[in-house]
Amino acid sequence: MVNKQTTILTIAGSDNTSGAGIQADIKTSCILGVYCLSAVTTVTSQNSKKISNLFNIPNHILESQLRASFDEYEINGVKVGLVNNISTAKVIYDFLNDFKKKIPIVIDPIFESTNKRKFCDSEEYQKIHLIFSKLKPIYTPNLYEAKALIGSRNKKINIEKIYQLLKKKYNCEFVITGGDSVSDYCLDYLKVDGKIQVIKSKKKNTNSTHGSGCIFSSALTIFLAKGYSLIESLKKSKRFINKQIDRSPKLNVKYGPLI
Repeated sequence: MVNKQTTILTIAGSDNTSGAGIQADIKTSCILGVYCLSAVTTVTSQNSKKISNLFNIPNHILESQLRASFDEYEINGVKVGLVNNISTAKVIYDFLNDFKKKIPIVIDPIFESTNKRKFCDSEEYQKIHLIFSKLKPIYTPNLYEAKALIGSRNKKINIEKIYQLLKKKYNCEFVITGGDSVSDYCLDYLKVDGKIQVIKSKKKNTNSTHGSGCIFSSALTIFLAKGYSLIESLKKSKRFINKQIDRSPKLNVKYGPLI
């Protein structure tokens, strides 16, 4: 008996350094033994120091990419990465909303690059994700992005209040990642049966973290597509990230790729 191939689709931006975006999602899929289809939303020119340029793919091209994949392939999970405008969000929403089969959809709500390039303003960012929230996806924001999604600049707001406001505004499941915290530990949060679960892991001293958010969200998509529960998928994704940190390529750049 031949084992069925798990196939995911990533809808995200292209990173010419292959550290993040679609390139990172494809590498993650290869390492975890699944097949990865892709639809490019944005082409970036970047390196470890800055994002020099950004070009949004025209909507009819994006729609054509999506249609070509869905017309022929059986897709077991979808990951959505960089989307920086409402028009693109509507194209993706309309397409995924028409897809009748129930599959996991994971959204990495990218708001700002590590080198502080904002991809859209706060108001448009929230509107984009109000559109996507109708799909009932699983979101994977870091703490900064979680606050941006609720429009909060309160540095003292606690995690319970953040979850309350996210639930009220978007009514979706959220895994809030903590890799960007100043602590020695990475604290990831997930609300299960009304209670916040904390997944704690020791941070590793490394500069090879470019694309870690993309890789985490694509790994989460993969494990969900394979049939694992959300909490199991979260733990497996964390273990995968920690293992890959030790194997990250050494390229002699300031901010290197995780894989």
